[in-house]
Amino acid sequence: MMPNRKTMTLVTVICTTVAAAMILIALVLVFFVKPSDTAGTGTSGTDTGTTDGTKQSDASLNIDNALLPETADAGTGYIDSIIFLGDSTTYHMLNREVLSGGKNSKQVWTGKEGYLNLDSKIRNSLIVYPDTGEEMTIEQTVTAKKPARMVITLGIDYGVAWLTDSEFETYYKRLVEIVKSASPETKIILQSIFPVSKDYEADHPKTTNAAIDAKNKLVQKVAAECGVRYLDTASVLKGADNCMLSAYDAGDGCHYTVQAYQAILKYIRTHAYGN
Repeated sequence: MMPNRKTMTLVTVICTTVAAAMILIALVLVFFVKPSDTAGTGTSGTDTGTTDGTKQSDASLNIDNALLPETADAGTGYIDSIIFLGDSTTYHMLNREVLSGGKNSKQVWTGKEGYLNLDSKIRNSLIVYPDTGEEMTIEQTVTAKKPARMVITLGIDYGVAWLTDSEFETYYKRLVEIVKSASPETKIILQSIFPVSKDYEADHPKTTNAAIDAKNKLVQKVAAECGVRYLDTASVLKGADNCMLSAYDAGDGCHYTVQAYQAILKYIRTHAYGN
């Protein structure tokens, strides 16, 4: 039996009412209900790392969390577990014969000329891989060796004098991420840039100890943001005047004596990172 006109009219009214109600509900949801604040709270540009590799916002970042505290002396075995990647102050560890193997130690990684610049080319910079004598990129070398620990010391050869704070931070982060990606299990330690003598400051006005201190704050910040550790070795190398101790000066106001490297290695051993 065909429905009568009155029944069809009633059905039409009901359907129209339901449709209108659904539209009204949709409008309420669009204009009056806020999205949850818990979803997607961070972005890759603003999230920062902590010393355990987790993320936190810039506002909550505490760079002191990256600082390695004093520990019991971890001994020479701890030093033997470290690869030292760095500039001329790292290279001079070979000349001073302070590591196992002396001048033939395989623990020092730097450029063939004895220095390594922290700059925009750091991804493609070549260093000598002591195990083979080949020149390789840092990424290739870390991938081949996968060190247990790496102490990185960069800045005195180029970064302090010539890089803006933004450039310094960007290139240092780039280096840390290269190492982390190539060897996720490597314990990475960013070591402070060493102080220079008062005479060196006078002759090199762009490389003052105040400028070094400012860059070291950035090194510590990078360590905190990247989830690695910071070693404040500079604190035992300077006097009350904030300059290199005269007993540690190898003669040019920038490089260090055997006695100084012994103090450096002792500081590293007594601020150990992991077992």
